Amino acid sequence: MAIQSINFPGKEGKMLKLKQLALSFVLLLLSLAAIAQENPIGAISGVNAAIIASQYDLIDKANGVYLYANKSRTVFVQITDLRKATLENAYEQKTRNTNSFNRKQINSFAKGNYFSVINGVHFDHSKNPTTISFPFTPDGVYWGSRNENNRALCVKSNNVATVELTGTGTPNYSYACKFSAMLLNPDVDKGKKVSKGRTYIGVPSRNNHFVLFFVTKNRTQGEMEAIANLWGVPKQRLIMGDGSASSQYYGRYNRLYGIDDKGNQYRNIPHAIVTKLGR
Repeated sequence: MAIQSINFPGKEGKMLKLKQLALSFVLLLLSLAAIAQENPIGAISGVNAAIIASQYDLIDKANGVYLYANKSRTVFVQITDLRKATLENAYEQKTRNTNSFNRKQINSFAKGNYFSVINGVHFDHSKNPTTISFPFTPDGVYWGSRNENNRALCVKSNNVATVELTGTGTPNYSYACKFSAMLLNPDVDKGKKVSKGRTYIGVPSRNNHFVLFFVTKNRTQGEMEAIANLWGVPKQRLIMGDGSASSQYYGRYNRLYGIDDKGNQYRNIPHAIVTKLGR
């Protein structure tokens, strides 16, 4: 609604104009806040927002979660606001408190008020049940040794996310997190130049209340890093999940499946990260 300007002489007129300007500024801020709620791209990617908008479409959204896809629908990018949505580890152990997990179809992890189910940890593709190939800390349970090839996503109690090198020492990392997943440093060579399914997770530099998931049908590691960087996530804030035919995005309305170097898809997996709506 337009604010009509009324001409008053002297100080009264100046005060009224100042009040009108202040009100206009408040309305502008409210409008920008509403836009940010509807589309958080600018809040995380800064100057790249216009480029992203020209290359990606918003194909699904719920309270605090936004799913974007490129024009060919071979790249999915999910933005998750940790202040409004929750991440959960989904898995089925063969024997409690042991490194032995049953492999399942990804849709079997889609339960309750979920927005998406995304594959996570690396594992032995030749076995079922399988061991986890790299350290993994679901709900504070620890298996394996740590090394600089691993990175962990940690969501703190104040809904702030970090991506950290795990280092060495006592296995107590996950106890500082209400959600954690330990995957790979993106510098690790997992067929770097092969175009295949990839799953990456990152935290944008501009706002660590957000976690971004990147799932692709067929990309190289370098291409994944470029995609993440476009979205405001530098390489040092990325972790790499299992790829090839393990890379899968199972959303409530949208699906994307990665391929291996032979074109195979739909690998059964022992673990997934579920995005739940609400807190």
